[in-house]
Amino acid sequence: MPPSDPRSACSPSAPTSRCPPTSPASPTFHAAVPDPADHEPIRAQVPLGRLGRAEDVAETVAFLLSERSSYITGQDLVIDGGLVPAFPSLTG
Repeated sequence: MPPSDPRSACSPSAPTSRCPPTSPASPTFHAAVPDPADHEPIRAQVPLGRLGRAEDVAETVAFLLSERSSYITGQDLVIDGGLVPAFPSLTG
């Protein structure tokens, strides 16, 4: 892969790894909660007022793999619409 290819950041031969860790949910939210009527009480708890979308994670990963994030290292980004800070008990 050419050096400009974002996937090269995750290559085992890369001098430093900027490959963001991702933890895909299994089962996914919509598989776990298939009835849209059940989404509202969950959505109401999210401070940003909506459920997350795959694009929310994809855009973050794309940014982390881009040169625009070249000074970011060793971070764990939580993409949750503010849910964890709203419920500190969720962090352990």
